[in-house]
Amino acid sequence: MNDRMFDSPVFVKSGNSLIQEIACIEDALEFLYEWPKNRRGPIYDTALR
Repeated sequence: MNDRMFDSPVFVKSGNSLIQEIACIEDALEFLYEWPKNRRGPIYDTALR
């Protein structure tokens, strides 16, 4: 298993009501970078770190 892959994927609902699978760090970063700038706060900052 790649060290950047999660043991099991996480499914999140994006702003347009689509369910998105996040299976690795790259997927998570892509999801965070697409997060609306006006909705970013301390939780976003923590997740990005």
